[in-house]
Amino acid sequence: MLNFFSAVTVALVSFKVVLAGPVRERSLSDVSLFERDWDDSLFARGYEVDEYLVTRHGPPSTYWKPFFNADKSISTTFETLLHSIFRYVDASNLGYLSPEVYVALLEDLGSLPTQIIWLRNLDSSLPDEGIAQADTALTNWYLTFDAEMELVPRPVYASIMPMISEKGFMHLTALNTLGNPEALWRGLNYVLDEYGLLQNWGPIPRDVMPDFPDLETLIEGMAKKDAAAAKGIVMRR
Repeated sequence: MLNFFSAVTVALVSFKVVLAGPVRERSLSDVSLFERDWDDSLFARGYEVDEYLVTRHGPPSTYWKPFFNADKSISTTFETLLHSIFRYVDASNLGYLSPEVYVALLEDLGSLPTQIIWLRNLDSSLPDEGIAQADTALTNWYLTFDAEMELVPRPVYASIMPMISEKGFMHLTALNTLGNPEALWRGLNYVLDEYGLLQNWGPIPRDVMPDFPDLETLIEGMAKKDAAAAKGIVMRR
């Protein structure tokens, strides 16, 4: 297990690389709180936020305000955005997202399938055991990062699946945004465009998000993952 000083060293070195400029986006994937690289996936789609969205929808509107308050809590603007996204993907109006629905949303946000906890732990060769293994890993992930959820028996498989609430979704997305603002700026713009949400608001301007990853959030995320590993909690294969 990495000790606290090792985690700080990794984060500081990565943060210096980020500040260097040209390699900023690709270096973030190495220290991203959820270990995903949205940018690579979005670039693979030929998606450029700046040019495409402004050309299609015009410049950002004045509706957009900073996403975080001084204490790092999410602002009303960010809450409105995340609420719109959650309600769109929660087609059954359950107030919770199943692992499959949440995974699909993460992929829309640009996450690669091999970098998503549930998919990484899913063994398709073992239908029941594979699903149960993936559900357990995702449950442990939610618990580790204090994401609100409900545990519900699966109708077909012998497994208890974690259903993340809107509050839990907002919490994890806020952590992701603090830990990797550049990638989430691209991913959230892509989702807004694909889902057709808040169309009169225009694209999300880059300056409503932090300029750089929040070092405190990165360190805290590493410490939580290390603590979970020390307790034998399995979150990924």
